[in-house]
Amino acid sequence: MARRSPPSPTPGSRASSRGTGAAGISAAQGAARTAAVNAGVVFVGTTRTGSGSVYGGTTGSVIAGDDLLPQKARLLLMLSLAFAPGDVAKVREWVTTLGNPEWSTAHEGGQARS
Repeated sequence: MARRSPPSPTPGSRASSRGTGAAGISAAQGAARTAAVNAGVVFVGTTRTGSGSVYGGTTGSVIAGDDLLPQKARLLLMLSLAFAPGDVAKVREWVTTLGNPEWSTAHEGGQARS
């Protein structure tokens, strides 16, 4: 049986992602997320594609998970909300610092390792 390609969008229609990576979501999911954000829900966007980062803005309650695995992002978000309920700035700070630490490549002698 021959494989068929999905139909092309008709002129004037909007093609949308279906959550295929890099925190991509469909139009319907985006509308639901916007409604939830307006109701005070905090999101951390991550990817399950196996590689790559999710980058985003620095405001609002949709936080980019950068290189966090979705499972770790969920745990960090739950802990952050438990210790700082309603404080999106603090949650964002913890996700971007504790969740995604920067590692120094220099050892104690001050020389970079190769």
